[in-house]
Amino acid sequence: MQLLRLVLATEEFEIGRIPLVGFPLLLDSGGELVEPAFSFFVDRLLETGGVQSTNSWPTYGYALLHYFRFLEKTGRVWDERQVTGGADKSPESATAVLVQVRPISSKSRTCNAQGFSAGCGAKRRW
Repeated sequence: MQLLRLVLATEEFEIGRIPLVGFPLLLDSGGELVEPAFSFFVDRLLETGGVQSTNSWPTYGYALLHYFRFLEKTGRVWDERQVTGGADKSPESATAVLVQVRPISSKSRTCNAQGFSAGCGAKRRW
């Protein structure tokens, strides 16, 4: 089992001579980049312009860390397609593994009337 971890880049990390402080880097147990996650980060956070603020970068990083840990725990790979549904088991009836992440990973979390998160580790006002 790999020990995945998320590291947020320092000013020394550059792409095209541009320092990217806080850029998420998902690393495996050997300290190597998890290439599919890195490609996603570059595409989504830098190239498509889909993220307005660099303050959102850690959120993307933690989301992918969570997703890749789910894959690891269930013995799956990121680009796997699982056939569910139709008797013909055709690719058209396949659903991506991502669709299955939520039910397994969601934990019951409660919030009190003051809007503080309970049981989530940190208290946060909503």
